[in-house]
Amino acid sequence: MKVIAISQRVQKIIKYNEFRDQVDNRLNFFVVKAGYLPVPIPNFIGCNDLKQTSLLNWLKNINPDGIILSGGDDLGVYKSRDKNEARIIKWSLTKKIPVLGICRGMQMINKFFGGTKVKIKNHAGTRHKIQGKYCKFRKTVNSFHNWGFYLKNIAEKLKINTLAEDKTIESFQHKKFKIYGVMWHPEREKVFKKDDLLLMDQIFN
Repeated sequence: MKVIAISQRVQKIIKYNEFRDQVDNRLNFFVVKAGYLPVPIPNFIGCNDLKQTSLLNWLKNINPDGIILSGGDDLGVYKSRDKNEARIIKWSLTKKIPVLGICRGMQMINKFFGGTKVKIKNHAGTRHKIQGKYCKFRKTVNSFHNWGFYLKNIAEKLKINTLAEDKTIESFQHKKFKIYGVMWHPEREKVFKKDDLLLMDQIFN
């Protein structure tokens, strides 16, 4: 079974003065349903010298077949997570490891390659129609984000695959490498969608 390494969000627990790495259980279930083995990636923060070197060693030892950059939180909330994920993308390029960015993860990919983001309205907590690639079996997706992009915000090395009705970008892929981003959350569907499972096969097989 192929291993998919998943980045995690950071949660500060004030009561215990702890930083915790977390990933939505539903994302693990989604990866398993798609036929892969999920393994969470530590953020390597607040551990003195356990930073870039330890992350690269961890990736080398786990040797994942693919990577998912998970959603949750905005870019910049925890800069250590941003740095962690930027290093993960850089490593994936050198090793030619496929990457899928979900929501925040898609934003991270766009930022890594020089793109920008803007505040958008009427996307958080809704469902909306999409058009383009990845909507063979269904025409709507969930939406939980306040930040997004239009054509002018997308990095030059990325190719747009899917649009929302308001012309915001809902999915893209790198023009050369197997790096993809979707703004919806496949793991948050009550029943996992066939399109999303097919996308996993497209990226990681």
